[in-house]
Amino acid sequence: MFRIMVNPIMRVVLEEGADRSGMFAFILLEGPLFPGLQDELGVTDEDMEQCRKSFQSLMEAAGLQEPPEVLRELLKNVQEDANHVPSEEAVAEIESIFRVVFGNASVAAVETFTDEQMQRLDNAVFGITGGLQSPFLNERHMDALEMTDEQKAQFKKIDEETKPEREKMMATFDADIQKMVKTGKISVKDILGAMSKIRALGSVLQKRRSEVLTPAQIAKAKEMAKLPKSMTWSVFDLMPQWGPGPNSWKPGDPLPVEVTPRPPGRFPRVSE
Repeated sequence: MFRIMVNPIMRVVLEEGADRSGMFAFILLEGPLFPGLQDELGVTDEDMEQCRKSFQSLMEAAGLQEPPEVLRELLKNVQEDANHVPSEEAVAEIESIFRVVFGNASVAAVETFTDEQMQRLDNAVFGITGGLQSPFLNERHMDALEMTDEQKAQFKKIDEETKPEREKMMATFDADIQKMVKTGKISVKDILGAMSKIRALGSVLQKRRSEVLTPAQIAKAKEMAKLPKSMTWSVFDLMPQWGPGPNSWKPGDPLPVEVTPRPPGRFPRVSE
């Protein structure tokens, strides 16, 4: 089910012009990954309950308080056939559903949290998704960097010019995911290849955006991207440019007696 759903979700998340920062903030606070984040960002239990209620009301207004038929049907088909591939029409409908779900989560967050809380949440999302590499850099980030209208226009032009690369990257994802669905096997090579493409695109965004900003704005962007203490990793820590070497430990191998200390995001290597 996850293999089938990952591409429609990724396409909606990376949609051009969409503000997904509020949605990610909502997920970060609701999920179990960073249990201390809520207190650290000054978000109360009452704030979270109000955000949930706002999200629920928006979902009810959209007629999505229960899983839609297309998702129930997909779950049924996957249970009967693990390698089931949904039709293009079903995938398009699933994308439209997640577009509403993610949009409502963003609206609920923005409507609930104060400007100060939202700025802290924005910064957490900015940091965990790579700072100036982030595909989720929005108007609030630009305002926090005190960007001029001309700089904002240049950032939007960069997004437009890198759109073909994003679409190419998603096409690669499509091919890799469909291959995994049809074979029932998850390829580590394909996953690492997809991650390296995301990192490469992020590096292009960072380089081009940095050329638009002043040194003071770049310094501020780095400050904004510093993760809260309760968050110990960013998405880009999981997207290395390297692959496992011939001397790398692999799942299923016995644990080496001597292992070189593992730098963040690297495979442990057996001493030569």
